[in-house]
Amino acid sequence: MLLVWQYVFEAEKFMTMRGILMIVVMKITSLSFDLASEKHVNIPLLHLCSYLLDGSTVIFGPWITYKQYKESLILKEYKVS
Repeated sequence: MLLVWQYVFEAEKFMTMRGILMIVVMKITSLSFDLASEKHVNIPLLHLCSYLLDGSTVIFGPWITYKQYKESLILKEYKVS
């Protein structure tokens, strides 16, 4: 997939986007392995797009699994004493 993008985009454009593309490819690969091992079944399209295009992980990194992404969306309560 990265090879296709490398030839579709101009060299300068690809060099600026390659980190983002690499993380998206890693997310797709990880999710495909999870789906094959039936860890996740029937992920809605909106959830899939929000995981793949999440700005906090795609632009700034790091790569996280879909399970970690779902857990990060749960609001946690902290007590300050």
